Amino acid sequence: MKIVKARDFYDGDWCVAVRRALAKAEYRNCIIRFEAGDYEFFSDNAYREFACISNHSDDGIRPFAFPLIGCHNVVISGEPGTSFFFNGNLVPFLLKSCQNIRLENFSIDWKVPF
Repeated sequence: MKIVKARDFYDGDWCVAVRRALAKAEYRNCIIRFEAGDYEFFSDNAYREFACISNHSDDGIRPFAFPLIGCHNVVISGEPGTSFFFNGNLVPFLLKSCQNIRLENFSIDWKVPF
């Protein structure tokens, strides 16, 4: 599997960096690696798609930080001490038409809980 370092694609926005890293790996057979540290995600440049979320009463266009669409054999991996922080109504992950996806070694939280 190809290892792609997310930091190599960071240009001020982690949502954009994630999409660039996935595109570089052609959405398959890769590990998207995050070094230990805190990563803050904002919805400004997030991928957006209509979504029905089971524990929400309002369906609509949602921003996603990690749009895993059509991915195969992809690992999103942190090192010990990796934390993802989301802001606003940003949804962490969208998995659609994927196979063999693994999420490992990171925590998820919101800067301001709903």
